[in-house]
Amino acid sequence: MRHASGAVEGGGREIRKESVGQRQPAAWGARQRSSAAPQFVGKRTPSYNVQSREVQAQLMEDVRTKDRGLQEANQRVALLESSVAKLQSQLRVAGDKCDAQAKELEELRSSNHELRDFRSNATRSISDNELNCVKLQERLRGLVLTLKSRDEEAQSLRDQYQKQDSYIHILTSQNDQLTEQNKKNEVSLKKAHHIISTQLRHIKGRGNVSA
Repeated sequence: MRHASGAVEGGGREIRKESVGQRQPAAWGARQRSSAAPQFVGKRTPSYNVQSREVQAQLMEDVRTKDRGLQEANQRVALLESSVAKLQSQLRVAGDKCDAQAKELEELRSSNHELRDFRSNATRSISDNELNCVKLQERLRGLVLTLKSRDEEAQSLRDQYQKQDSYIHILTSQNDQLTEQNKKNEVSLKKAHHIISTQLRHIKGRGNVSA
């Protein structure tokens, strides 16, 4: 961009030099005519004056044309310098953006590296957890089987208890019946003892009477 500006500025200087250089022959010719005029003061003719005025008018027109070209060139130089300044400003902004994006890219790379490490650790942890889960499932199945076996044993014990309880009830009922029967037998036995003792007394009484 500086080269472009320099080229433009150089072009402007060349235009100015060219304009000045083109002006010099006209001025130099005018000085030559003015210096040579006294030598031919007495010899000027109307055709020479007309020709001189035409040359002077042409030279003035050339000067005005060159001035307009120089002014346009200066305007173009100013526009180009303004464009160069804008482009330089945009280049600085783009450079700042590039630096910011480079910094952001470095941060993203660092974050990506951290994420890869985290993913690796997470994958390792997941594998360990899956292995532990399999072990726990195996232990759980073993515990379920153990509990099932214990439930079966408990059910068997409950069945045995119910059977024993029923048997105890039967024995208790039989014992009650036997107790009742024993009471009845005791009453009958007492009655029998009473009858026997009464009969024995009667027999003894009779024996005593007969004696």
